[in-house]
Amino acid sequence: DLPEKIVALDGAQRLLRETHDSAVQAGKLAVLGQMADGLTQELSQPLTDLTTLSDNTVPQVKRGELDEVSKNVFLISKLAARMGNIVSSIKAFSRKDNVGREPVNVSNSIHQALMLVEPRRKQVDAKVQLVRTSSEALAWGNAIRLEQVLVNLLRNGLDAAADQPGSVLSVAVQVQEKHVHIVVRDQGPGIADAVRQHIFEPFFTTKPTGQGIGLGLAISLAIIEEMGGQLQIDNAPDRGTEATIILEHV
Repeated sequence: DLPEKIVALDGAQRLLRETHDSAVQAGKLAVLGQMADGLTQELSQPLTDLTTLSDNTVPQVKRGELDEVSKNVFLISKLAARMGNIVSSIKAFSRKDNVGREPVNVSNSIHQALMLVEPRRKQVDAKVQLVRTSSEALAWGNAIRLEQVLVNLLRNGLDAAADQPGSVLSVAVQVQEKHVHIVVRDQGPGIADAVRQHIFEPFFTTKPTGQGIGLGLAISLAIIEEMGGQLQIDNAPDRGTEATIILEHV
């Protein structure tokens, strides 16, 4: 009868939401796994610097070289803050998040995502160009999940131009009436026609084995649509690929 069908429908919808949330969480952990080596190196270097500075500071204190001690303490503080920011970003990115929509500072999400992909940027020797990324642009969505999508798009852009040292990855934010457009553009080879129709399909990937499982864009599309937005991926007007996130402006 009708009440039983309603209960069954509610159960199916709940299971679908739980499955979707689990896929999103698994996607985040997979991305962190792929970035683990780079993030470890990003923490190892300042840790080495901290050890060197602290070792040097003890004899400087004994010699009364207070100016040098002051400089070392200042550098130690900056390095500790940098490491803290990296760890905080990783923890925030990996945690399970509430899925409700709220006003999101787009610029903050972009900078958090850039911090997470920084090791890969260094590895491929690329440059990042921020275009019109107003710190005031607010969009309806979920900050951590938007960050997850941005990490996926930025990593794709860096991977696409990995064999072109010095290539530029640009990120632009445009507020157009009722919507905020976030555009990530790389200088890679672009998307072949045979690939274009499959890019959002789960497990479809053009990356070498071990460098991706083909879920990044599928999960990204689901996240953006859940926020009431759109995700579009096209060839850029000149060369490369242009990924555009469209969210409702607050």
